[in-house]
Amino acid sequence: DQPDWAKQLLHELEQSPGTRISDGELKARGIDPATVRRHFLRQYGMTFQAFTRARRMSTAFHQLRDGAKIDDAVFESGYESHSG
Repeated sequence: DQPDWAKQLLHELEQSPGTRISDGELKARGIDPATVRRHFLRQYGMTFQAFTRARRMSTAFHQLRDGAKIDDAVFESGYESHSG
């Protein structure tokens, strides 16, 4: 079972894998960033920020594997540059 706030965060990432949600944004939503970190560490073995990075990377790899141009994969996956 996931708390409602975790379900909402996962839904947002599912809808837009390139989404970046900062600790400040979590606080603005009334969600304690430390609670999010602990929950994601318990559930997924990584922090929320590491989870979102892994999702972006996975999205980019899938796009490349499916024949996308590197520029498209980079920017559509939420990266701001190729070095990201």
